[in-house]
Formats: sequence, structure tokens, C-alpha cells
Amino acid sequence: MLLGSLCAEARIKYAKKENTKATTTISLKTGESLSLNTNNFDQGSKVNKKNTGVYVQKKINAHLSVEAGYVQQKDFNKVINTEDKYKLLSTNQFQIPITLQYYVLPTKKKLQPYCGTGFIYNSENLNQSSYTKTDITKVDNNDNTGHKTISIVFTQGISYEVNTKIQVNQSFHFITGTQNQTFGFDLGIGYKFP
Repeated sequence: MLLGSLCAEARIKYAKKENTKATTTISLKTGESLSLNTNNFDQGSKVNKKNTGVYVQKKINAHLSVEAGYVQQKDFNKVINTEDKYKLLSTNQFQIPITLQYYVLPTKKKLQPYCGTGFIYNSENLNQSSYTKTDITKVDNNDNTGHKTISIVFTQGISYEVNTKIQVNQSFHFITGTQNQTFGFDLGIGYKFP
């Protein structure tokens, strides 16, 4: 009788392991970020960014997953100088974030809060346009060299499974840098592959 109960328990544990199989989810996300320059708290120290990205998430086990993405960003920032002129700075930027995420609840729950950390690769090109208040003449100065950085990113979010294939998600992210600190909010929808 003891042997029979041990075999039944082993079979139940094996069935539970099969239910938490590794899945892949492809998501589209959009959101906004606020970047603050910690060395310079003047008018030009805040930059609002709009971002759109594609993410691929691979479930490792019941509580861990790895996510990688490609994010396109666009921002505009107005800087006023002492000559009563202002510059409109337009930045095109792409990012490649790679994060390891920890899910608090088991995978069978529809609502899945998580937190994560990882790295993000930034590539930025600066396009600068100068204006005056009395003259609408525009002078373009395109700096295509830009700069490239790798930063640490922290995420916190919630995923909700609408059904076995579709999920919606919300996340906050915080990116640390040498001069800039970025806080962001994203909303997305994902499709899960078996």
C-alpha cells in the first residue's frame, strides 16, 4: 500500500512538471519614458521619449523567464539659451534590452506579477534644429555619430492571460546610466506559442 501511494505521488509530481513546459511569447509594447540628467537640472535636463518595441520571451521554468527585445524611441526636447534662441533636439534611438524575470505566482495563475533585471544596449543619433523667437528660420545640424552605451535595467510588471494564447501586460522600467536616469511605463499584448 505504501509503495502504491509513493508511485501515485511520483506520477502527480511528473504531471505537474509537464504542465509547466517552456513556452515562447512574442509581444508588441508601446509606452513613454522620462529621462533625467542628474548632472544638470536645468530646463534641458528632462527628455520625454515615446517608444515602440517587439519582445520575445522564453519561459525557463514555473518562475523564471528570459526576455529580449528591439525598441525604437523618438524624443523631442527644447533647450533655451541666453541669446533668446531655442533648439529643438530630435533623437532617434534604438535599444536592445535583455532581462531575466522572476514570476512570483505559479504559471497556472492568470494574473502574473513579476520583477526582473538585465542589460540594455542603447544606440543614439542626434538631430538638432535651431530657431529664434523672432525668426522662423531653421538651421539643421545633424550629428549622425551619436553614442552607444550599455546600461543596467530593472523591470516590474504584471501579465494577465486572457486565454491560453493571448496575454496583456503592463510594466515599469528603470534604466541607470552614468549621467541619465530613465523611468518608463509600457503597455503591450502578446501571443504565446506552445
